[in-house]
Amino acid sequence: MKYVSFKILDFKGIKSMELVLDASPKSSVYTFVGLNESGKTTVLESINYFYAEREPLKDLTLPGYRISDPHEIIPIPQRSNFNGQSGVQAVLEPESMDHAIAESVIGEFGLTIVEKPTLFKKSVWTRFQNSRFNGQANQWYIDYIVEDAKGNRKELKYYEDAFAKVILAFEQTLPSILYFPNFLFDFPDRIYLSNPPENAKKHELYRFLIQDVLDSIMLNLDVGTHIVDRAFSSSDSDKRALESVLLKVADSISENVFNTWDRIFSIEQGGKSVVVTWGVERASMFLQLKIKENGEIYEISERSMGFRWFFAFLLFTYYRGFRKEPSSGVLFLFDEPASNLHSSAQQQLLDSFSRFPAGCTILYTTHSHHMISPRWLEGCYIVKNEAVNYTEADNRYTSRKSQVTLMKYREFASKHADQTTYFQPILDVLSYKPSNLELIRPTCILEGKSDYYFLSWADSSLKILDQSVLMPCTSASSMDSLISLFVGWGKAFLVILDSDKEGVAQKKRYLESFGEVVAEKIYTLSDILESNHKVEIEDLLDKDERSTITRSCYPDAKENDKKTFCRACQEHLMLGHKFEISDESSIRISRILTFIDNYFKDRER
Repeated sequence: MKYVSFKILDFKGIKSMELVLDASPKSSVYTFVGLNESGKTTVLESINYFYAEREPLKDLTLPGYRISDPHEIIPIPQRSNFNGQSGVQAVLEPESMDHAIAESVIGEFGLTIVEKPTLFKKSVWTRFQNSRFNGQANQWYIDYIVEDAKGNRKELKYYEDAFAKVILAFEQTLPSILYFPNFLFDFPDRIYLSNPPENAKKHELYRFLIQDVLDSIMLNLDVGTHIVDRAFSSSDSDKRALESVLLKVADSISENVFNTWDRIFSIEQGGKSVVVTWGVERASMFLQLKIKENGEIYEISERSMGFRWFFAFLLFTYYRGFRKEPSSGVLFLFDEPASNLHSSAQQQLLDSFSRFPAGCTILYTTHSHHMISPRWLEGCYIVKNEAVNYTEADNRYTSRKSQVTLMKYREFASKHADQTTYFQPILDVLSYKPSNLELIRPTCILEGKSDYYFLSWADSSLKILDQSVLMPCTSASSMDSLISLFVGWGKAFLVILDSDKEGVAQKKRYLESFGEVVAEKIYTLSDILESNHKVEIEDLLDKDERSTITRSCYPDAKENDKKTFCRACQEHLMLGHKFEISDESSIRISRILTFIDNYFKDRER
């Protein structure tokens, strides 16, 4: 199964809200943007409430992870006397394995499935009377049509034993939801893999974590067989094999943690690694994870707060995607991730989302513009709370008006069509103003999001752009304000336009309007390719390649549908798909990207 959508009703400040996770173009990363008190955390809390009691993360005692008192979810404006129910309903798409489970279970009752539903629904309802907790109920909707031995057909009803047994099986295959309000919890000095002396559930969670690391190594290793049993064995060969396994664990964690950590600071620090040792104490076997640096050994707890946050983040997220779970997907919920890290670290953390294993979906909240990527802007939601008046100096809050709402960024941006850049509305929502010390990276301004998504997707595989960034505008004719800003700031920029009639006309207009200051900053695609023909961004591919890319996401798309081609590029980029094209097309696109990269490098010399 995989999650398709969530519907939230009467939950804290949410009256009614629907969150769709399979909209087109599809994404694996969803961003919830809003200021303080907007209700971003409430959205994540409601989704976690649907699943929280099933996940052993509660044993980490993370502040804010659980809503232990159901009265906390009573709708804020109705706390004095609420008579109703708060709930979260998930819509799930079944996979072949789920139907196979249902067929096996229902077959035990002499029934055969003749019609399978395309969607399942599960709801978690919490009832209140006079604002007092009045019970909780879980409801499943699985519309199987079955046939008995006599050929009689009927819908499987919720009160039948076969229905109850199918639901019992489905509860075990429900996709995991992992909510992390933060990652600042104490990492244990010892991870007990057998007979922990205290807090057995917490150490069971870490045992799962070590198994996840073993699964990522892909050598069919098991904690019990290949670590614990060998530790208690008297065989020297078993001890050597155990040391070999722990070296692989240490190498994997070292590579993923320190390579990413070094990218954050843009330096090769080297000399650091994770050391994994083991010990046996009475009937207990344990591991210890420590940091080796410059000949010294450090406890995890002795490192900086930022490093401890990042270390826990990678261990509990990246490796979880390799777990051999009954469901194919994991849904991660992050509340203001990396808010305690500097801006460069935030951007690198955001980039790490693209390296999560397939099947992982990430939902995260932020009010930092550093944690927003144009790559995933189509999977972005604007969160607002009607109780907060942000136009007033004191951000006045009125609880009786509390109503948290979601708006898809695409819809939000369409209402701000006059903005200069495609993502300017996001900056407006965050009330963003650049600081006096902020460095502006060399920027290539493109006509629109189609150009941005296509070239970004190409560069994700070709790896040509170094320090420069791509910026989508809203059209070829709407770049005046941006050009003025970059000229005024004295920052490096470049404009690339299609060489169609409109692009050529706008290039001429910008040159006439801004004069010599932009004489070598505005180019058309034909200028770069040294072509006498009209060239638009999609012309960099041949017709068959465009069709293949489009129909890989939208099989029923019409031939040469430019809008659908753009959406397909968005989807491939957001999902991290490889950019595979012919050598001829690759050469054309590489010329464009290399031109951009060299343009800025030449001006640095």
